[in-house]
Amino acid sequence: MSEESTNAADVRVGEPVVRIEGLRKSFGDNVVLRGIDLEVQRGEVVVILGPSGSGKSTLLRCVNLLETPTDGRIFFEDTEITAKKTDINKVRAKVGMVFQNFNLFPHLTAKKNVMLAQQKVLHRAKEEAEAEKLLRDAHLLSEAGCFGIVLEKIPAALAARVTAEIPTPTIGIGAGAGCDGQVLVIHDMLGINKGFSPRFLRRYADLHTVMTGAVEQYVRDVKECDFPNEKEQY
Repeated sequence: MSEESTNAADVRVGEPVVRIEGLRKSFGDNVVLRGIDLEVQRGEVVVILGPSGSGKSTLLRCVNLLETPTDGRIFFEDTEITAKKTDINKVRAKVGMVFQNFNLFPHLTAKKNVMLAQQKVLHRAKEEAEAEKLLRDAHLLSEAGCFGIVLEKIPAALAARVTAEIPTPTIGIGAGAGCDGQVLVIHDMLGINKGFSPRFLRRYADLHTVMTGAVEQYVRDVKECDFPNEKEQY
């Protein structure tokens, strides 16, 4: 890294990411926030403590403009999010928030709830949102100490990306050659199953034909009283 880029990075570390000036929020006659001034620097971890009902959640909701401030200004980086011309969805693409309650849509699955923000706010396609979720899940599983992760029927490029980004070995089932290991069900590998032919399947034998012929021959021999013969009995 050059000296110029190092200095630029040092400057960014200390710059304010969130700046709040004179924030007030009232619900009717109930004043919840009274002239709050706050500045959060890049890389800084800030904890806001207070009893229930003191306005902590309201403050955070105002920062994301889920609540409209009664007065005051809020800046995220260099953008005043309280300005009328600000595209708040564009700002929210850089801001994450974990709600105090679950706030899940009951008509959607947990997976679709997680993908919703990526599709609506980041304007990602469904496939792209699913890929990002899978990648995050793989990182979480690896950090949790899993000894291996099975990737089944996903695009080869995505499987290769997951394999490259995590130290945990990956096992592919129809996930391309980029995985650390591969799995084939033995019935499929030996050709015992005939009706199942996904794209990733390679048969190394045709035991279905061999076994079917053997059973048919056995049935014929029994019906014709050829089995067992004199040499095959005591």
